[in-house]
Amino acid sequence: MKRVSGILKVLLIFPLLLMLSSNVLANSNSLEKINIIEDAYQYFTDEEIEFIKEEIEKLPENYKFIILSSITGDIKEISKALFNNRNFSQDTILILILKDDRKIYITTGDVLEKKGLDQEFFNREIESYFLPKVDEGNVAYALVNLARGISNDIPKQLVKEKNSPKIPTPPKNTESSNSKNTFFGYSNQFLWTSGIIILVLILWFFSVKGFKIKK
Repeated sequence: MKRVSGILKVLLIFPLLLMLSSNVLANSNSLEKINIIEDAYQYFTDEEIEFIKEEIEKLPENYKFIILSSITGDIKEISKALFNNRNFSQDTILILILKDDRKIYITTGDVLEKKGLDQEFFNREIESYFLPKVDEGNVAYALVNLARGISNDIPKQLVKEKNSPKIPTPPKNTESSNSKNTFFGYSNQFLWTSGIIILVLILWFFSVKGFKIKK
């Protein structure tokens, strides 16, 4: 009987562990939202950083801004290295700003890049939304305007890529695939049924053993 109660305790504890893990993930996501800007060189004032954070948090996409003074090497390779070293999620849009070099570069994860958010797309966004505002002298607002423009244009870009002509794929062998699906379907059903029967037998065995009268 004690073993049965132990099993029941494990079954009750398991949902609690799932809830705790979900809370940890939620906290990590909220922290990720807070750390939007890395500005070690204090390019922006505290008020400008607060303004950027408040406006970016209103957007559905996950943006990150890294400000450096200058770099030696290819900006594309360095931005990708920063993206990977920071362990950013694949849906992150990283905007790299080189203060002394007066350059800006945008990169994202491979998943979004393959869906059409490539360098050609980001270059158009920079020319449309960032450069005109920079000429007005407000870089912080130019960044916010850039992010807003990207968020506004992403759905249209993804639809455009989805509707673009694709190379036709050869027809699949439906007969063999159906037979495989049927086989695996029966196998999974058999495994589930066997598992349930074994679990019931184990619980029954321990319950009978626990209630056995000692002489």
